[in-house]
Amino acid sequence: MVENKSDVEPAPITLVDRAEAAARKLEEQNKIMEQHIAKMAELQTRQLLGGKSEAGSAPQQPKEETPQEYRRRVERGDYGTSRKV
Repeated sequence: MVENKSDVEPAPITLVDRAEAAARKLEEQNKIMEQHIAKMAELQTRQLLGGKSEAGSAPQQPKEETPQEYRRRVERGDYGTSRKV
């Protein structure tokens, strides 16, 4: 007897099938993460060797407040500590 395609029901998805599919997805994502980690390590190495690391850089000195800025600050009512260096 010939069965129609509509008469054939798909096999139910078992728990094992779902677990295998999840494992495949995890493996794919792990490969992608390994690639990203390798790229990040390469970028960090280039940054360190290129002299663009944060270590050794001088901190910025605060800007000296001009008399006009001081006047405006006092007129606003900001009597905090002076920002002069």
